[in-house]
Amino acid sequence: AWAPHSRNHLLCGADNGCAMVWDISRAQASPAYDEPLDAGLGSNSLDKHTPVLSYECDHEIYQVQWPVSQPDCIALGTASHFQVFEV
Repeated sequence: AWAPHSRNHLLCGADNGCAMVWDISRAQASPAYDEPLDAGLGSNSLDKHTPVLSYECDHEIYQVQWPVSQPDCIALGTASHFQVFEV
């Protein structure tokens, strides 16, 4: 879910129970096809591949929402419950 207040922030949920907010303005361009995948993983590059916020729960996250009416909150849905967080 894209943040309603920012075109650079993306909320993602995963089947491993992690929810992450990414700042895509920090992402670097895709590496060239002939570069190894671990090229350029110095300390400055690591920040570009780290979410600005993360949360881990015990259940697979099926749904994420970042409501326009409450831009300071996010909602995470699993098979059995949902959680709302203030960011």
